[in-house]
Amino acid sequence: MVYTTASLVEAELRATTAFSGSTNPTLDTVDNWIAEITDYIDGLSGQSWESTSYTQYNDYTGVPEIFLENSPVITIDSLSYNTNADGESPDYVARTEDVDFVVYDDLAQVKFNTNKFQPIKGRKKGIKTVYTAGYASVPARIQMLATQMVTERTLSSLMNDNLESRNSGGSISVGSINIVEPADYGVGTFRELKNNIQKLRDELTHTNFKVHRYG
Repeated sequence: MVYTTASLVEAELRATTAFSGSTNPTLDTVDNWIAEITDYIDGLSGQSWESTSYTQYNDYTGVPEIFLENSPVITIDSLSYNTNADGESPDYVARTEDVDFVVYDDLAQVKFNTNKFQPIKGRKKGIKTVYTAGYASVPARIQMLATQMVTERTLSSLMNDNLESRNSGGSISVGSINIVEPADYGVGTFRELKNNIQKLRDELTHTNFKVHRYG
């Protein structure tokens, strides 16, 4: 999954012609930028914002709960515990959600009902959890950040091409899409775009960044 689309970038640019194989930049180039910026956002935030399946093993310390490494949790596909001793091939026995354990999705916390089962204390990889975490749809502010970052990259590329061509006045274009020169409309709008990106980027790297989970 990527966090924005070429059509959303076109809308941000207020373009009248879609990216294609004959525009500058081409549709393939814009799609590559989208993929790169999606990876950048994951690295910046330290998590993936798409729905992803994970398998996690936890040693059992005797505390009747574990924390999963990725949140928010969408589903627990299976949770099981190893009934064999260390050094033997593991034998994982599945347990039932809301009977043997409960899950707190946003906290990624799993609490065991020890009246129903008791994992062996000290067992290495004693708990195996297969689960899906992330977001069924890209959160709106993540999508906005990705869209505006690709838009900035598109405009920067066009401006550089325009300078290298020694053009002055008029406009720069994506095919038949006209974008006014920075000396006119572009300066204020481009500055505002960069400020918006910086604000969203700053929010993303702080704990007060909140998103709504769809689906």
